[in-house]
Amino acid sequence: MATAIRAAFAWSMDRLVPTKLSELNPRTKSPVYLAVLFTAFWYASFLAAVYGTTFISGSFASALLAMFVWIVPGINAILLPYRRRDLYELIPKSMRKKFGIPLVSMFGIVWLLFAVPIYYLYVVWPLVAGAYGLHMTQFVVFAESQGIVTFVVIVLAGTVIYYVSRWYNARHGIDMDLVFKTVPPE
Repeated sequence: MATAIRAAFAWSMDRLVPTKLSELNPRTKSPVYLAVLFTAFWYASFLAAVYGTTFISGSFASALLAMFVWIVPGINAILLPYRRRDLYELIPKSMRKKFGIPLVSMFGIVWLLFAVPIYYLYVVWPLVAGAYGLHMTQFVVFAESQGIVTFVVIVLAGTVIYYVSRWYNARHGIDMDLVFKTVPPE
C-alpha cells in the first residue's frame, strides 16, 4: 500500500493522474484520497482472491510487472551518457569514465548480467514451460490462472492513462515533455 500510494503521489505531481489525488490532508499530512483509493483497490483484490483468482495469479502478475523495476534501470544506466548527455555531465569527472567507457554504462551492464538471468529463471521460464504445447483455449486458461492477463491489463491501463493525461494536459497548455527534462527531486 505504501509503495503504491507513493508512486501514485509522484504520478500526480507529474500530472499523469489528477493532481487532486496528491492533496495532503491538513490533519494527517498524508494523501487521503490515494489511501482510500488503494484501500478500495486492495479490498477488491482481496475479494477477487477469495472468490476466484489464485495467489499464484497475483504473484506472477507482480513478478511480470517487476520487470520494469529490475531491468529498465540497467538499460537506462547504459543509455544515460548517450541519450541524456546533460544529466551525464552532472556526474563528477572522476566517476564518468574508466577505460574509455562511461562508468554508469558499465554499472548498467553488470546490473543486467545479474537481473536478466534471475528474472528469466524466476518469471519467464516457468511461464514458457507451463504454456509449451498448449492449444489456444488451454493457453487462455493458463494465461488467466498465471497472471499474464492481469499483467497485460495493467500495462495497457497504464499506457492509456499516460496518453490520456498527455492529451488532457496539452489541452490545458501544459507541456508534458518539460516535466521529464529534469531529474526528479528524490
